[in-house]
Amino acid sequence: IQALERARQARHLLAALRQEEHMRQEAAATCVQAAWRSHVQRQAYLRIHSKVVHLQAVFRGWRVRNSVLEAKGAVVVFESLWVRRKAMLQLSQAVQAAKLMQAAWRARQVRLEHQRRAAAATTLQAAIRSWSTRREVARMQHAAVVLQSCVRAMLARHAAARHRAMCKAIEDLRKTARDYMLRARAGRFIQACWRGYLVRKQYGPALREALQRSREARAAATIQKAWRKFLNQKDAQQREEQMEHARSVISSWVPAFRARLALLRAQRERSRRAAAAAVIQSYVRMWLVRRRTDALIMGITRLQALWRGYRVRQAAGRSKEALRLKLRAVMQAAHKQPSHKSIGQRTREALELVLVTKEPEKMTLAISAMEMGTRYSSACCALIANSGVPALLRMLRSCNRSKPHVDLQLAALAVLSHVCKYSDLVPLVFAADDCITVLSEKLQLYRDMEDVFMATIGLLERLVAPEPHAVEVARMPGILKQWEGVAQVLAKKLEMERKSLHRVEDEKGSDATAKEATRKVLSSAKQVHALQALVGMVVQAAERHGIPLPENMSTSGASGAAVGKPKMPAAAQLAAKPVPTELVQPEAWQPKNTIIRTTKETMTHTNKKILSKEAGVNAAIAAAVEAAGGQAVSAVKTLAVSGRGPGMSSAPVSRRTTRQ
Repeated sequence: IQALERARQARHLLAALRQEEHMRQEAAATCVQAAWRSHVQRQAYLRIHSKVVHLQAVFRGWRVRNSVLEAKGAVVVFESLWVRRKAMLQLSQAVQAAKLMQAAWRARQVRLEHQRRAAAATTLQAAIRSWSTRREVARMQHAAVVLQSCVRAMLARHAAARHRAMCKAIEDLRKTARDYMLRARAGRFIQACWRGYLVRKQYGPALREALQRSREARAAATIQKAWRKFLNQKDAQQREEQMEHARSVISSWVPAFRARLALLRAQRERSRRAAAAAVIQSYVRMWLVRRRTDALIMGITRLQALWRGYRVRQAAGRSKEALRLKLRAVMQAAHKQPSHKSIGQRTREALELVLVTKEPEKMTLAISAMEMGTRYSSACCALIANSGVPALLRMLRSCNRSKPHVDLQLAALAVLSHVCKYSDLVPLVFAADDCITVLSEKLQLYRDMEDVFMATIGLLERLVAPEPHAVEVARMPGILKQWEGVAQVLAKKLEMERKSLHRVEDEKGSDATAKEATRKVLSSAKQVHALQALVGMVVQAAERHGIPLPENMSTSGASGAAVGKPKMPAAAQLAAKPVPTELVQPEAWQPKNTIIRTTKETMTHTNKKILSKEAGVNAAIAAAVEAAGGQAVSAVKTLAVSGRGPGMSSAPVSRRTTRQ
């Protein structure tokens, strides 16, 4: 039910996130469209305005030229008419010329003033339109922010309501189960009492008769015991008298008896020593004979082994030599092929693919190639630390809880963990934008998936291992509060799983239920212990540098504190809260139920076997890569996993050939 509810909540949350993203995209598109339309209208207005100004200038020039031509024509007419009266008309001509000059000057001044007013009007209109556009954009942005906050508040209220309803349903289910258990126990008790009453009613006369017979038998036994005691006392008195007479008779024979007894003891000691010497001699002779026989058998076995080895080498030497030559030729051909690449080239190409693609299949292949390169090469780790960490963090933030995305996240976390193996690269990973924030979100989102949670915890432990990094994390109260919330949820889950396991252990449930309950308890305990260790590192660093930690605002952590004393910080409480030893160390846990004990031993043995096998395979591949100089990784991995080389047949290769 919890898994279905979490899946439903995850789907609702995903739908809400998608709707919010769609609304944000629509608002952004509306803003962009409004800005673009404003820009297009402004450009059209500027083009029309420039054309109007040009047309006005052309018209004014044409009008001035016409006026000048008319003035020239008038001057010519006046000169032709007033030739005879040139002297008298000089004054009139000067006045007319002055008027024309003044008219031209006034026209020029009017045109300049009109141009200045038009430019000022254009500038004022542009400023007003820009101001109105900016105000409209700001208003739309504010409206979008208000709408988003309202939607988020509504979603939060809905989520809180769903959570309260779920808690109420769980509490009702618990009450119903508790009432059912009480009624079932009462029914069983009533049935037992009724059956006892029926049995007593059915077998009452026989029981009373048997009790009467037992009382009579006890009375007879008491009488017989008293009579036997009397007879024994009488016989003891008679035996005492006989013993007194025997002592007087035996006292005369004691010296002779003691002498004979000493002689018999000496004879027995000599015979015992002789028998011991014979046994020792027989064992020594048997050991000598066995040693000679073993030496002979060992020589014969060695001779047989040499003869069989000689025959096998003579029979199969040519085929193995041909196989080795063929494998060497295939490896050389692979080295000469253009498609052959070193792990550095593959890692670089995978990083470029991660930076440009968003397809899940290509991303999975690229992350797998990066994981292999960073596992066996420090240069690949340096390349990823310098230019690939932000891309990996963006990819982690964009993934969901589906199976392909979970596998992709595990590979990306493995890449970052391989990079953090080197102490000089840890600051580069830690300095990436929102690195600790993204990993903390993964802790909160995947607390029910042990593999992703433990991989994230391991990466965070490597990141906060340096003292400055732990101090910087201690200065992030939001991160510590988020870790505290995850730890509280896991602690409640662990307590519920332990109660469920005890209930299964007491009621002797089915094998499948016991196995699943044991697995959940061990998984939850491992997660809580790992998170406490991580928080403990940060708390110790904060205490050494005198950094105040955020106090626990809830009442759950202050129940054990004394009155009048300051509360312990939430992070310090989380780091100081112990986890039961039997859950952290499965060897110290001995369950009462045989099924649970067998399941625990099987899981522990399986985990150790898997870890040892992975360590052996990784060591073999690392040695092969080091010997090959970082090349032909795929061929080496194929040999290490299946014992076959490229170009070989599907027939299995012997163990000795695989080792060679």
